Amino acid sequence: PPPAMAFVETPLGTTPEEVLHEDAVEYAKWLGLDVDQEKELLWIAYQGFAAPLPKPWVVQEDPDGEPFYHNPKTLESIWDHPNDAATRALLEKERAALQASREKALARQRRREKRHLKCAALLLNPVLRGDHHQLPEA
Repeated sequence: PPPAMAFVETPLGTTPEEVLHEDAVEYAKWLGLDVDQEKELLWIAYQGFAAPLPKPWVVQEDPDGEPFYHNPKTLESIWDHPNDAATRALLEKERAALQASREKALARQRRREKRHLKCAALLLNPVLRGDHHQLPEA
């Protein structure tokens, strides 16, 4: 685990894995991931949540005890993890790929259903089969 997660104090009756899962789910929601509808993308939240700080970034606290990130080389300070933008970009890329994959699968399914309906129509409709001469006279 990254240094920040080397020791996790857990509430009584929970494991570090459960706490990690809860925190990763909260992070996923913060990223804009719908954890119920986009379970396939939850791995991105785990990856982003556990990402180590890139060098030379460090975590510091403001006077109220709120953590922030500081880059001593550039003197830049930010509230969000330096990798959050890259994690969000990955989420959007994977979300688009998942959507495209779902749309392709739906299109294949519709083509398959259309072929099945054509076959059924041919089998069930004597006029389309060319067997109309076998129909009884009306």
